[in-house]
Amino acid sequence: MTGPRLRTPLLTLGLAALLLGTAAMRGESAVAAGTHAGSPLSRAPVLLGGIDVGETDIRGLARAMHDAELDTLQVSYEARLREWDGAELSYDPPEVLRPRLRQAREAGLALMLVLRVRLDEREPRNRHLWHGLAWPRAAALDAFFARYREFVLGAAEVAQQEGVALLVIGNELNALTGTGVDVPGVLARGLDDAQLEREALALRQCRSAGPVRWHDGGEYPDLASAVAGEQRALRSWAIRVAGEAAGREARLRARRARHDDAWRAILDEARAHFDGLLSYGAGFDSYSEVGFWDATDAIVSTAYFGLRRAGETGDLRAAWAQHLAGLSRVAAARPSRPALPVYLGELGFTRRAHSAVRPWSYEGFETLPRADGGSECVAWAEQPLDPRERTRAFEALTAALSAGALPQLRGVSLWKLTRADEHAALEPYAIRLETPGEAPSGRLSEERPTLDALRSLSTMVRELGGPPR
Repeated sequence: MTGPRLRTPLLTLGLAALLLGTAAMRGESAVAAGTHAGSPLSRAPVLLGGIDVGETDIRGLARAMHDAELDTLQVSYEARLREWDGAELSYDPPEVLRPRLRQAREAGLALMLVLRVRLDEREPRNRHLWHGLAWPRAAALDAFFARYREFVLGAAEVAQQEGVALLVIGNELNALTGTGVDVPGVLARGLDDAQLEREALALRQCRSAGPVRWHDGGEYPDLASAVAGEQRALRSWAIRVAGEAAGREARLRARRARHDDAWRAILDEARAHFDGLLSYGAGFDSYSEVGFWDATDAIVSTAYFGLRRAGETGDLRAAWAQHLAGLSRVAAARPSRPALPVYLGELGFTRRAHSAVRPWSYEGFETLPRADGGSECVAWAEQPLDPRERTRAFEALTAALSAGALPQLRGVSLWKLTRADEHAALEPYAIRLETPGEAPSGRLSEERPTLDALRSLSTMVRELGGPPR
């Protein structure tokens, strides 16, 4: 997860079914075929770890991670896109990555490097939008991908030299990578006036007194004003992207082809610089829309799947099994080719109640689906602490994997890890690791059931990966 954003509805399983057709029926045989010597599954390393919260003592972090049966550090390399429809992409030289990558490797950690794009929040035209909506206008598209190519290739060279195991060349760029569907989910939502109005009406049931600080960083006189501004921005974005209805289908088809060709070309060039695993990081709500998985070595997806509804305990294991089945179908949908390994690039829950209902939400207001078919509004900052809920979510994931839900899984990256109690106030997803020999604290005692659940999860994923290679 990478900060406040607009999210598409959970259409993953439906989109996967439409996209893949009969692929589900051959999933089991494809997985079996994919385990032969030299196949992507047999070559894929097991990578278990996460991304930290501003840790400076990498050796200390490595000791705490190893104690939790984790061995892989995720490192981010970020570029900033000045305007959502432009080509001005800025980033630090890739050399800035070397110290952290080298320190982690010397501390005995494997490495996962993820390239990310942020919209410049200082630009008024980006207000209410997020990086998944990046869509360079037609005249700027070639320049954007030329600059993005430089971003990737520079990172690939450093990744090769510093022993990175998995390089993820982009993350959650939903609109730009939905090349396997006629209309990416984020665009379909923006064009659906009825859906936007339903969402706005649901949020208006929330009660708030006085000014509201909203996801875009702005302050509004009340919640209704904030919601209205968000809906207008998304609708305006969708109209700009899709254009007038006449000829829309042909225009989107042409853009989709340009996007797909560009991503494939970048992946091909990156292979000349990097010989580890190469992939792209999709969102949990859009992985089935990516049309170029066959050009990668693995599927990487976030895992912020909703596991229950408000007002019910829920069968979390069954919910996991349903979500993971979608990932398994996509991993197996490669006619005449072996299945791809899968990595959960971001897996996390906050320590608050309802974290398993909407794992991707953590601030502001949200309307949660209820078991009785209605909805209820929550202000996340006012939700009581309930660390047991995320422990149950991790335990349920292990149970679903044990039952065969995603045999292609080869790694999990947690969002996020820390060794400091005070980070709980700064990062709602922080999982407090324990350094061997450390004096126990109240926060650490609360976290131990979660750490035990993570150790069981790590053991399960290692079993899926087979004996060490």
